[in-house]
Amino acid sequence: MANHLSIRLNRLVRKRAYLSGEIVRSQAEIDRSKALIKKLRSRKARLLNSLAQTDAQIEYSSGLEVAEIRAIRYTPRQNGQRRGSLINAIIEVLQAENRPILTVELIDA
Repeated sequence: MANHLSIRLNRLVRKRAYLSGEIVRSQAEIDRSKALIKKLRSRKARLLNSLAQTDAQIEYSSGLEVAEIRAIRYTPRQNGQRRGSLINAIIEVLQAENRPILTVELIDA
């Protein structure tokens, strides 16, 4: 069976098909986001519960004002690198050269 659509109509049909596909993809992304939000809310509730228990223990044992304790944000290492790995690499290059070297030379090494 031959395609009897004009070029203009064919473009519109194709555009509609792509738009429809984008809507399906967007809905799937919304569903994933909703699941992630639900998971994060549950995690936040557990953390708040643990925080309340810890605050109670601190107040019971020391009488400190827990509101004055500042928050520390956990920042994991990227690419699983250990702490000090960059410094160790720099020291290895400097020891191999046995002489003072310029920063540009260090970067090229």
